[in-house]
Amino acid sequence: MAARKEDSGDALFRKAEKCVRPNVLKLKFAPDWMEACTLYEKAAVAYRRSDQHEKAKLAYERAALGQERIGSKWHAAKLIESACVEAKKAGQSPDDVVACVRSAATLYREAGREQTSADALVRGAKLVEDMDDERAFQMIQEAIQTYEDEDRYAQVTDLYREGLNLLIRHKRYEDAAVLLMRWGQACGYVDAKHTQNKVYMNAVILWLFLEDVVQANNTYLECLQIDGFESSDEAYAVSEILDAYRSGDPELIKKCTQTNRTFSHTDNCVARLVRQLPVGDVNNLATQLENACSLGGPDDVLDEDDLT
Repeated sequence: MAARKEDSGDALFRKAEKCVRPNVLKLKFAPDWMEACTLYEKAAVAYRRSDQHEKAKLAYERAALGQERIGSKWHAAKLIESACVEAKKAGQSPDDVVACVRSAATLYREAGREQTSADALVRGAKLVEDMDDERAFQMIQEAIQTYEDEDRYAQVTDLYREGLNLLIRHKRYEDAAVLLMRWGQACGYVDAKHTQNKVYMNAVILWLFLEDVVQANNTYLECLQIDGFESSDEAYAVSEILDAYRSGDPELIKKCTQTNRTFSHTDNCVARLVRQLPVGDVNNLATQLENACSLGGPDDVLDEDDLT
């Protein structure tokens, strides 16, 4: 069955190739891309069903070229996205798959579909994540930037969440904490206070999971300067857990994470980390936190107008 489908794909591909080649005997000098596109797509489907993914990728790319030639870059981009999937199934290198994804995103952008271009990058990131998580995250960041450049802050939350989940899956907790602070800033542009408070709390949690209590405390102090955070449930939860760390009592920390429901009402990937706290030598962390607090927080700077 698979062999017959491959043979069918080969026949369709050859027929498509004939459509775009000149034929002097038939006085045919201009390529018929319209007919060729249909045949290339049918060939790609036949190849895909016979698990001939290299051939399917080539057929989709040829169909995309045809769509470009007849002036439909949007359709070309969709076909290139299909080629991306076949490239991965064919076992091609991360470089090849990423190049394919970027080609699709570029075509969407040239077709005037900036948002669709960004969404294509996110789909591509999911496709290559298990091959190259760094490039996958870069594509999500580019997608976020595209939305923000167009002031679509209200629509960017899902992209930040995709990036957060990716980074935590690959144990890139420091990068995740940095991303959360950027997400919090984006929330400020659309007055999304509930989400903003939650992501700032999550940033503190990640620093605690990294055993960096000083940065956790500094992040908390920084977030207190944000309008509305100080009076939020998330700020109370962070204050409570930092006090528990100051006590040096791991059981008190566990009790805090288990009894304060605010910690469980957050993104699942972060909630799972909360349940693992505390991490590290709690007595040592308590000492670090006490020493940092005795030296003052990040905002304890000299006020030039204060003459006392």
